[in-house]
Amino acid sequence: MRLSTLTAAFATLATASMSFAAAPTATVQSNNEVGFKLMQEALKNEQAPKNILVSPISAHYALSMALNGTAAATRKNFLE
Repeated sequence: MRLSTLTAAFATLATASMSFAAAPTATVQSNNEVGFKLMQEALKNEQAPKNILVSPISAHYALSMALNGTAAATRKNFLE
């Protein structure tokens, strides 16, 4: 499956699931953006179809834990 087809499929699913709920918050929108970018990066060098599992929520948790261990300039850069 081509990357553009896969990205369009995820966007359609995300839009369909949000149409029944309240408008997404800035945090939800940001998490969705990161998830789509993560999937695009994971698939961008793939020439043939492969089974690839990417967990945006796991990446979010890992980055959140890393953020908790930061201070000063590093923390500021994390939050930008």
